[in-house]
Amino acid sequence: MAKNFEDFVSKYNGTWNDVDGAFGAQCVDGFNVYVMWGGHSRISGNAWDIGSGWQSNGLSSYCKNVTGQQYKNGDICFWDGTQFADNPYGHVSMYYNGQYFGQNQGDGANGTTGKAFNIMSLVAPKLVLRPNFVGKPDIYITCVNGIITKLVVK
Repeated sequence: MAKNFEDFVSKYNGTWNDVDGAFGAQCVDGFNVYVMWGGHSRISGNAWDIGSGWQSNGLSSYCKNVTGQQYKNGDICFWDGTQFADNPYGHVSMYYNGQYFGQNQGDGANGTTGKAFNIMSLVAPKLVLRPNFVGKPDIYITCVNGIITKLVVK
């Protein structure tokens, strides 16, 4: 069943989450809170390693690559290690109304204690994945002579 990303933002905005117990509230912890909210297991690694390895680390079982397309709220966005000064590990957050919702981003972000979930503008991501657990479901209807003969919800 598809979930409403606004519910996730309302629940977690301003919260500090350290899923793995290491280095405080890092961006990957925020990503893992999100995928676990969607009913999936957490994924270990740094942000760009998770993003660049998406086809082999389990993400491909519930995400599709939508890089360069029109993004939707809840899309998972990855930045590589070259896009932010002093951060060779990259960054991950979720697209939200033209900005990005994630942990440990913006002023005060650091590699030791992290920073709570917030919404902010960032440079364009290198990779964007769309999980199948958010947004409105795709509905396919087959009609014959005005009678619904098949209804598929994905």
